[in-house]
Amino acid sequence: MLSINFTAVLLALMVVVKALAFPHEVRRSSSLATLPQHAINPATRAQAVALKRQDWVYGPPFLGGPAFPTGPLAGARIQSNVGRFSVEVYANNSQNADLLLVKQAVGVNGGLQLYIPGGDAPGILTNYTEDLLFSMERLSLNPYSVRRVDSNETLPFLVDDVTSIAISGLTLQACTACFYISPSSGNFLPLAIKTNTDVNLVYTSLDTANDWLFAKILFNVNDLFHAQMFHLVASHDIGEIVHQAAMRTLSDQHPIVILLERHSSTSLGKCWPFLNVGAQVLFNPGGLFGQGFHSNSTGAVQFINDQYPTHGAFQGGFLENDLAARGLINSTFGPALNNFPFYDDAKALKSIIKSFMQTFVNTYYASNADMLADAELQAWIAEASGPS
Repeated sequence: MLSINFTAVLLALMVVVKALAFPHEVRRSSSLATLPQHAINPATRAQAVALKRQDWVYGPPFLGGPAFPTGPLAGARIQSNVGRFSVEVYANNSQNADLLLVKQAVGVNGGLQLYIPGGDAPGILTNYTEDLLFSMERLSLNPYSVRRVDSNETLPFLVDDVTSIAISGLTLQACTACFYISPSSGNFLPLAIKTNTDVNLVYTSLDTANDWLFAKILFNVNDLFHAQMFHLVASHDIGEIVHQAAMRTLSDQHPIVILLERHSSTSLGKCWPFLNVGAQVLFNPGGLFGQGFHSNSTGAVQFINDQYPTHGAFQGGFLENDLAARGLINSTFGPALNNFPFYDDAKALKSIIKSFMQTFVNTYYASNADMLADAELQAWIAEASGPS
């Protein structure tokens, strides 16, 4: 029987990266991946880990969040990934140049209306004014800005009962934030939107169609900002913690490191060069955040610092734990959501990743005793739970 806690630690790490097929050749008997208790030369291996620990140092946070890596080894890794990133930029620029030629050719030969008469997103283009589409975007794209409000809680803003009943058939006490669950259809629908700026107007579907659509557009822009910054705090930052802890405690021959390093040029390893690039084009004064959102670069960095202590929680960020804590699943009060596309997709992916990770753990650890005997593993868990 495997240690559930250890499997959960690995599972949470892998949720922020892509599932992959591990090479058949890499097994416990292979010289490419070995546990420390099976090392041919334990002393040499321990010395190599100590050197890694010396050359990979925790520096101050770069834009808030976890420590930013410094030291010779970390510097070399970041520089290497910056080089890979530069190659990708060159490739993307070449593709964009080709794309312009493709667009010109399509235009000469009848245009997209000939090939895609309904557009490339017919559902959105057809239903973009519908309240149900707007509300289901919350439950499909970014449910992390939504939580259920108990009838005894202080509401984020007030809508008079006359307006609330006219829209939902209920008083505001029955809604969730600025949305409600319709008692007739069971649909999750918008009740009211407050702009929180200037005269601080509250819009509802009883306003003119253009005013209500305008309010929904404003909300979507703000929600996109939240989604971008929240994913940095709740996924990238968590991945950085466990990855840096591994770099300082695990041998290069440890199977966990080999698994992590498969992603060193993708989800995990790119975090650090991305922060450097982001500081130049996203979080700089006058950068893309300031151009596209209500909050400028200073506000974006402040969001990271404000949210990291809570949304950077490890086990609290597990899929079901987080959704249940905000009342989106398994709520003890109010009706259940009759459709939750994000959760439907996420739990299916989680099941696949969990199956892969269970196989991975079983490949190298036959029992709890094997895990307890893995000194590097125990050091990694301690490092990720504290210093990192």
